[in-house]
Amino acid sequence: MTIPDNGRDTLLAHLAWRLSDRHEDIAVEALGFILRSEVTRNALRHLLRDGGVDVGPIARVATQVDSEDGTRPDLAGSDQQGEETVLIEAKFWAGLTHNQPKAYLDRLTPGKALLFVAPGSRVEALWIELCQRNWGGCP
Repeated sequence: MTIPDNGRDTLLAHLAWRLSDRHEDIAVEALGFILRSEVTRNALRHLLRDGGVDVGPIARVATQVDSEDGTRPDLAGSDQQGEETVLIEAKFWAGLTHNQPKAYLDRLTPGKALLFVAPGSRVEALWIELCQRNWGGCP
């Protein structure tokens, strides 16, 4: 497989794409690492607020967080009290699981956010699939 680097290839990106078939997992762990920073957690909060939901301060982010209901979003951000305020799911090429996104939405209290991260080439198809799952069609 040839991966165009457009002059921006990095050692980590090169190795990740060459040595792993778990690209989504690598991206999730990288995002989790980046979100250790308060600055990036605040940037995520502002992005969500600009999108229409104010989740409040995000104190902590963890990857692959299991819950009692059997769901396991890729990332979960929580406030100082440990309440989940944002769930993030990476969807590069894998389809939605049977319970996505409803089980994730059920896991969150009102006023919290579910965010899907996907490559630009996947966004339209993913949006349609999400709409059909929850609302019977896209607006």
